[in-house]
Amino acid sequence: MTQSESQRTMSEIYMKAVIKQLQQIKGLDEPKATQLFEKYYHPVYKNCGMEPNAEEFAEKIQKIDEIANRIDTGVNSETSALKVSSMTGGNWLS
Repeated sequence: MTQSESQRTMSEIYMKAVIKQLQQIKGLDEPKATQLFEKYYHPVYKNCGMEPNAEEFAEKIQKIDEIANRIDTGVNSETSALKVSSMTGGNWLS
């Protein structure tokens, strides 16, 4: 086995371990955990590399996902409030 094959195998093992941790932490099935991993893998990897153990890497992904969901919920709430405001002519009590 060449060094690049060895590194690829280690990366695959690490990624599978992170996905398994996401399944445990978030209670997701494997396809959804894999999707979440793929969504946030690059930003976490760019920041931390593969230095954190799989559990820590999964926790970082989970935290980013929670923050993104809070931001998305806030944006959707503000958008809804603006729609209501525009429909009522700016008067929320109408």
